[in-house]
Amino acid sequence: QGSTSCSNPLSRGRVSACVSAGALACGRAMDAQPQRDAARLLPSIDDGLDGEALVHPDGAWPGRAAAPARPLRIAEIFLVVAGCALLVFGPSWRAPGGSLRRSGTDGVELFSGGPRPTCLCLFDVDRTLTAKQGQAQSCPGTAEVPGVEDTAFGGGTLVLSDLALNLGKTFCGACYRGIVTVGPVSGAYSKQREELLQALGGPQWTFSDKWSWAAEVSSLLVTGASDEHKHETVRKIVDWLRAQGPQIQDSEVYFFDDNSLNPPPFAGSGFNAHQVSCQSREGIIGHCGALATEVVGDHGVKSC
Repeated sequence: QGSTSCSNPLSRGRVSACVSAGALACGRAMDAQPQRDAARLLPSIDDGLDGEALVHPDGAWPGRAAAPARPLRIAEIFLVVAGCALLVFGPSWRAPGGSLRRSGTDGVELFSGGPRPTCLCLFDVDRTLTAKQGQAQSCPGTAEVPGVEDTAFGGGTLVLSDLALNLGKTFCGACYRGIVTVGPVSGAYSKQREELLQALGGPQWTFSDKWSWAAEVSSLLVTGASDEHKHETVRKIVDWLRAQGPQIQDSEVYFFDDNSLNPPPFAGSGFNAHQVSCQSREGIIGHCGALATEVVGDHGVKSC
């Protein structure tokens, strides 16, 4: 009859339609004539139940013009309230540049502004996105971040590498971006994590602001990985990302790490891995961190 019946909604699989109807009714109650439509929305529940449609296609309640409105069933009142709640408290949307949508169920940030990226760049943190603490003056292109602690390798004030400060200018500026690191990045909710998330471009490019553990990957920002086994963590990250929607090819996944132990195991993985901080070294690790010019889209596995 051109209407949406809410009788036995669970058994008929019509909960979604009924909640939508509730949202429509709630929306009508919030228009330029709220008092009139609110009166339509909640007629007396003492007048008997007739099981007619909840919302008429033209937006009027059935029989409203010719007879008193029929009452709502208790279940229908619940669905109207649910519809109102959906309008007010439903999935949140925020769009810097019109490009971000937050899922109302899993908190994942989805890239919706134009074409999705078709590549993924993953970075180590210590001496890749950062430089040695206290060495900003002797490491050109780096910058100390006052008041932000970096506990790695003895600790000190965070110094961002040339790469961290210019990542968006590299080819990775068009790719999803993430982290694969051994250390804790100074711990949950730390200022260091905030700084690095910003350096990576924010949730638009990291898919979320969530950090996860290598043993149970659920984001692109991963701590607790093991040296010489980071290729295994990258596989988990790629599998997780594909499950969210983006189908990034293995050949378009790029990993960058200053530690000389980590790129070689990527051979045969299908991923690309490059050692960085090649111009400034402290044994097997970097000193001043990666340069933006070292981040290139070459395929294969390369060491300094």
